[in-house]
Amino acid sequence: MTIIDVDLVVMARFLRDSAPAWRGHGWYGWYNTRNDPDIWLPREIGTGTVQLVALDTNTVEDPASEFREWSDIMLVFRWDRPDADPVYLRKIGRYDSFGCSDWSKFELTEVLPWEKTVIRYATTREWEASEAAESRVRSQREEATAAYLENKRREALPEYLDPRAVEVLLAAMDDEDDEDVEERSREPYWGNLAWEFSSEPRAVPGLGDVTSVTFHGGEGQGDYAEVVLKVVFLDGVCRATEAYYRKQGSYASFDGFYWDGDFERVEPRQKTITVYEKTPSTEG
Repeated sequence: MTIIDVDLVVMARFLRDSAPAWRGHGWYGWYNTRNDPDIWLPREIGTGTVQLVALDTNTVEDPASEFREWSDIMLVFRWDRPDADPVYLRKIGRYDSFGCSDWSKFELTEVLPWEKTVIRYATTREWEASEAAESRVRSQREEATAAYLENKRREALPEYLDPRAVEVLLAAMDDEDDEDVEERSREPYWGNLAWEFSSEPRAVPGLGDVTSVTFHGGEGQGDYAEVVLKVVFLDGVCRATEAYYRKQGSYASFDGFYWDGDFERVEPRQKTITVYEKTPSTEG
């Protein structure tokens, strides 16, 4: 048996209070919500997780009453921790046809999984119904686990990709024509990059699709220059699906653009401006 380094009374209280819905009914909530996919979701505890992996019932007659029968309910949980083997915990309870339940007879116990072959006799319809039920439960458990792992993966990602990281990925696009690739990766040559993008999406490896949404600067437009890029991120880059980044610079008519300003994440905002136009002439 695996040695458990946690008080089983504490673990039992945690599992009893973690039943989805019907929290006031404690352990019975696991069985009462057996058709709810949420019962298969892992629950975080410390640095690990506890997940329901089996729920089974076995109906038995009550010798004290010819009208009453009890059902044994077995719940099995798997406790996963970093750098440790999984631990399986079993809780057994009973409920009757009148809706009464009793979970006091059996304590939460550590068990080991094992396989056995059982011969059962049933009609074709009963077998098909049993297989369909098992398939449904298995599918719910797999989907719940996959959803949980996906949420954990996304939670570990940054909300947005840092502008410096975006610059490095953008710079890598133009490295093929640069003699000093390492230097270019550290300092993107915006003299080229500012013109690389248009309104048509362009795929940037490791980043996503990039389009140019604003370009300002040049002859007759003053000395301020900027380019704003929209990035639709690849899955797994960050939690956000898209973001806008702006590079600032200046323009001089005698030698062109200087892209020596900040590269930062920005957000689009709408604002109303007032302009003054010449009124139509009223003279005849």
